[in-house]
Parts: sequence; C-alpha cells; structure tokens
Amino acid sequence: MATLHDILRFRVDEDGGKERIQKALSKTKWLERYADNPEDITLEVLESLYKAVVKKYNGGIGYIQNAGDGSMVCMIKRYDDHKWITSIYFVTFWEMMAKLILALYGHYIKGIIFQE
Repeated sequence: MATLHDILRFRVDEDGGKERIQKALSKTKWLERYADNPEDITLEVLESLYKAVVKKYNGGIGYIQNAGDGSMVCMIKRYDDHKWITSIYFVTFWEMMAKLILALYGHYIKGIIFQE
C-alpha cells in the first residue's frame, strides 16, 4: 500500500498515476463522497475545496516554478508563520491541485511532517 509520500511522487503522465491519485483523494474525509467515482474529482472540485481549506487552515501555495524537466514544482507553506510544509512536482494543474489537497490533508488532518 502506497504512503502519502509515495502518492505525492506519482505522476499523471505515467501509467496509472492519475487513477492512484484520484483513489487517494477519494479516501480523504474531504472527498469521501467520490469513493464510488473518483474520476469525478475535477479541477473545479479541487479548486473549490482548496479555497475552503486555505480559509480554515491558513496554509497553501507559496510559489510555483518551472522544474526544468517538463514539470513544475509548487512549494506549500503555512501562511501564519511562513514555514515550509512540502514541495510537490506536477505536469498538469489538476495534478498540482490534487497533490496540494493531499499534502494539506496530510499536514493538517493527519499531522504528517514532511521531510525531503
């Protein structure tokens, strides 16, 4: 079984990556209503959830930049004290939002401390 750290390394442009990320999203309490149809988790769903999470937990995107290998990187931080939570690599904005939601869920709900 993949850990959150493993899931954050999956890529949507690799075989089965998107499906594994969708399945992980549907296992969170925030998106458990999609458990029967994780493919219904759209970018719009993730954006709406992100806005609610940022408002409640005060953490989110610090910056986005080109990673130089055809992918981009997003630094996630806490806004109250500007401390780094983790960084995620992605090739689509759906992938970024999905991994962002998973990382914030892991940090704020599960208490995971990411170390890279």
